[in-house]
Order: sequence, then structure tokens, then C-alpha cells
Amino acid sequence: MPTVGTTIKRLDGTRLNGSRFIVPFDHDSGLTLLLVFSTNCHFCDLNWPQWSLVTRSLEGRAVRVVYINLNSKLTSDYLGQHGVTEGQVYDQLDPREQVALNLYVTPLTVLLDANGRVGHVWVGALGETDLAQLRSELARELSR
Repeated sequence: MPTVGTTIKRLDGTRLNGSRFIVPFDHDSGLTLLLVFSTNCHFCDLNWPQWSLVTRSLEGRAVRVVYINLNSKLTSDYLGQHGVTEGQVYDQLDPREQVALNLYVTPLTVLLDANGRVGHVWVGALGETDLAQLRSELARELSR
């Protein structure tokens, strides 16, 4: 799981269609919410409704939402079931970034600041307390 305080400069990998996908971090990037999943993870299945609630509440806000698939076969049908557009999704993350962020378990919900610093990490299915904390952190960061 990512360590709070870890900073990365960018995420690099490929989309479902095989094209390269790079997300840079600099002081103008704004917040980034990483949603890390696997298509064969039961707890990820439980998390999708909560993730959908959070992402819908962020529409029009200065938060970049990025999905990362770990170690599973991803299809456009799977993404469609969860209302996710392919342009926001890493089908495969560069192994260097996977190691730098210590991404080996799913589901993970990770909040990064504009400079790519990990601010908070939620592991597993999000419960009501986790959702409240995530919303609070997003509101606090967006008010800065």
C-alpha cells in the first residue's frame, strides 16, 4: 500500500487500447484521486458504488480521477458497467510507478496533492466512516 508522504513525479503506463497514458504531477495539477482495482477482486466489486458516489460528487471540481487496474484482464464492458470512460484508466501501470507507490493490493483509494504527494490512503472496501473521511479530506483540500 502507498505510504503517506511518498511523492511521485508522474504516472506512466498504457490504456486499454495500448496507447501510452502519462499523468504528470506539478504544482498546477490539482488533486488526484487514484482508484486502484482488479476485475477479479470481490472487495473492488463492493467498492464501485462508493467510488461512483464520490466521483459523481466531484464532477466540475478541480480533482483528477484516475483508475488503475492491477494484474487482471480489463475490458471496455467492465468499465462500462461502472460508468468509467477508458481515457481515465490505466490498463497497465509502468512497473516503476507500481513499485514507487507500493501498489500490490486492491482496492485502494489514494488521494494525492498537486505535487504528487500521497496524502491519504484507504485500503479495502470503503465503509461509511471511510467515505466521510474521504469527503472531508477532499473538501479540506479543495478549500485551500
